[in-house]
Amino acid sequence: MYRADFANSGAVPGPSAVRSPALHPLWSYRADSRMTSSPTIVNNLVYVGTWNGDVLALDTRTGALRWKRSLGANQDTYYGGRRGVIGSVAVDRGVAYAVSGSCTAAAYAADNGRELWRRRICSTEKNDDTYASPVVFWNELLLGIDQIGDRPTSRGFEVALDTRTGRELWRFYPQRYQGTGAGISATPAIDGNLGLAFIGTGNPTPLGNPPPGADEFSESICALDLRDGHLIWAYGPVHPHDREDNDLFASANIFTATIDGARRHLVGEGGKDDVYYAVDERTGALVWKRTLIPRSKFAMIIGTAAVGAGTIFVPVFQNEHLGWMVALRSSDGAELWSKRMTGVYEAPVLLGDVLFVTEAGGWIDALDARNGKSLGQWPIERPVLGRGPSMAGDTLYLASGNTLRAFALSHS
Repeated sequence: MYRADFANSGAVPGPSAVRSPALHPLWSYRADSRMTSSPTIVNNLVYVGTWNGDVLALDTRTGALRWKRSLGANQDTYYGGRRGVIGSVAVDRGVAYAVSGSCTAAAYAADNGRELWRRRICSTEKNDDTYASPVVFWNELLLGIDQIGDRPTSRGFEVALDTRTGRELWRFYPQRYQGTGAGISATPAIDGNLGLAFIGTGNPTPLGNPPPGADEFSESICALDLRDGHLIWAYGPVHPHDREDNDLFASANIFTATIDGARRHLVGEGGKDDVYYAVDERTGALVWKRTLIPRSKFAMIIGTAAVGAGTIFVPVFQNEHLGWMVALRSSDGAELWSKRMTGVYEAPVLLGDVLFVTEAGGWIDALDARNGKSLGQWPIERPVLGRGPSMAGDTLYLASGNTLRAFALSHS
């Protein structure tokens, strides 16, 4: 699944105190269009989507195509290409779930691609889009809907489908104002013990002239009851009546932190305003917030942070040539280290004490998670503007441009 677990941690088990990691190319697969999915790896298959709307399953050892199915694509090219399967594929109990910008979701037998059901969930005529990756919990498939180019023609929402049939179970609309927008580009983080999903929302529209009245659940972190989708609490809007597109675009993280001697369960999320917000998981009350690059008015958080060992690793993007990785202490948001790089658009992966980061300028970096020191760097096809790499065992998978690549990791 996207980010490896329901907490969206982006962390996988690995060795500590790695001194010299190295990546060695294993294979590559070139598709007929761009790929931005974070790969999903299950039972010797790796799943990705393409902007042309295909769902692909490849052999993890050789890169050979095992099956391919089409979900179609929205023909709108506002973002530089057709809007097909932009996010990750979710795999649960032998079923692979995917969603396309064609406003279609589908379930496939994970081993051979046999279609089990498909469902239209939104409207391309209203400029709806599906950037968020699907998440399966209980017997629900959670999907987020936003709008292409913030066009004021539709409302964002979260929808839950029955995983067995595709039947709609519930919808949640963030908007409580006279207007549109508040799109959901973020993938939910889920606490199964509380039965809650935590989801960030976008700005109200029209962007240049937000509608009058309260817009209380735009640009907010929302906690939803998984049973029926009703709102439990919301933190925000972080910028009421925003005209500057400061979405909570990256996905939420769930983590624990020791504060004043007590363990606290927190939900954190980064915004396009270059601020990471941490709130109480049960109430939504703000615990701390941190501006990551205060000297830059153009820095923003696009990729989802990685979390582990009491630290939050946040990617910051300004443009393809400039960005940062910033490590924050989970208890209070204090900066532990910061490293300047080319634009860091994608979500990083944490493997033990090694942080794998992709740079828009065409690099994979290995950083020491404890201090940000560079441990290695390897060139890849640019620009690197997808959802980020994935790791399984000693193999790293990354979609870049039209190509999915697998790298073997060695280390000492």
